[in-house]
Amino acid sequence: MAKWDEVGQELVKKLGSVKKESTIQKLAVAVVEQIRESYEEPNSRRAPLSKVRKAVLEAFPDTETQEHPWQYFTNKGKGNIERYQHLALKYLTRISHKLQMQRCRGAGSLVGEFNVPCFFPSAPLLPCTRF
Repeated sequence: MAKWDEVGQELVKKLGSVKKESTIQKLAVAVVEQIRESYEEPNSRRAPLSKVRKAVLEAFPDTETQEHPWQYFTNKGKGNIERYQHLALKYLTRISHKLQMQRCRGAGSLVGEFNVPCFFPSAPLLPCTRF
């Protein structure tokens, strides 16, 4: 099994016993930080993040109705299909996509209330904002 598949499986195991959104967020941020530290080039980070997201989706599939408190509603992505997903996917997606388009002031600085490490340090420099 490849490294990022294993990281995804480890995240899934941890998520299995977690119900608090703040803990789910911390776990997702830790994985993003691990990916960021492993790859200097932002484009190189897409495949590892995709593998982690895939592991979470396989373990916690989307549903049409909210079946668990750790799910959130979304209609983003391919086809704009309305569904409920695991909160870990929300943080993995928000962190990666938002930071593609903005850069924190200074390498390794943190973004807003989430204390999210700057995921794409080569992106254009913009002020840090909450998202």
